[in-house]
Amino acid sequence: MTRSARARALEPLSDEEEDDYLTMALPPSPKQKAISSLAQAAAKRRAGEQAGFQPSKRMREADAKKRFEEGIGRDLLSSDLSSKDRDEQAMAGKSNDRGRKLMAAMGYKGGPLGPSSGSKEGERRPSPIRVTWKNDKAGIGAPPPVSKKQKRSEATGSVRQSASDTDKPANAEDFRQRMAANTTLRLDERRLTAALYLAAEFWDRDHAVTDEVPIVIRAQKALVDAKDKAKAERDARATRMDRILDDDSDDGGLADDDADRVARGEDLSSFVPLLGDKEDNEDKGLEEFQALSVAERLKTVVHFLRIENRYCWWCRAQYDDDKMEGCPGEEEEGHA
Repeated sequence: MTRSARARALEPLSDEEEDDYLTMALPPSPKQKAISSLAQAAAKRRAGEQAGFQPSKRMREADAKKRFEEGIGRDLLSSDLSSKDRDEQAMAGKSNDRGRKLMAAMGYKGGPLGPSSGSKEGERRPSPIRVTWKNDKAGIGAPPPVSKKQKRSEATGSVRQSASDTDKPANAEDFRQRMAANTTLRLDERRLTAALYLAAEFWDRDHAVTDEVPIVIRAQKALVDAKDKAKAERDARATRMDRILDDDSDDGGLADDDADRVARGEDLSSFVPLLGDKEDNEDKGLEEFQALSVAERLKTVVHFLRIENRYCWWCRAQYDDDKMEGCPGEEEEGHA
């Protein structure tokens, strides 16, 4: 800029001259940042997900509960209603002024519910009584219906927890005690089985066959017989299944079994072992021993090992004399 031009620019404008604003240089408009294709695809995907979103049942129930809470917590007769509430009431044909006058004529006064005389402000009910939802065909206050499965279980004698007990909170202490008792019972059962087998091993080693068999040894023999019988039944069941599924037989797997021959009266030999199983003289002492609890039976076997074989079950050792010096005793508590 020359000197004359600078001087002309500093001189004040006259009234006849007008300032031409169009000749002024305007700042450049900011350029919008271009959206990448990845951002456009992500925005389009989010819009599609929002448009096709289907709320779950839990979300719908939570939304309905929220609307219910907002509905019962809103005072429709107060004067500080929002414009939206006024429009909704106007569309429904309700007039706030007319309703307020009608309620006032009946003695209604705004504020907390409940009696106002003789009660503190914090004790008065701020909201109406909750609505009891009716979810089934039973009446209000009736217990929930019992399913057919529960009826069959109760008919067969199985113990089921009642509906009133399910609403009570679980007691952690009772649960721990019950689990501890079950664990102790299973441990005593394993100890009893091992002690019976050990006592039978000592007896077979030190006594003759003709000697009178004590109750502990008879209990071990009964345990072995029960296991052998269960194994024989499993093997017989597996053999019958193999015979039924065998297609190589001449009659196509429809061979008559013992039950078919017995039903026709052709063969009764299969019933001979069954008739001979029941002995006339039952072992009452063994029945009384089996009727005891697991802990009492284990205590009896431990005492038998100490008396007959000078063996301490808790020390896992056999002593040389009857005094058994060094053994704390028959109870488990004294052993480390």
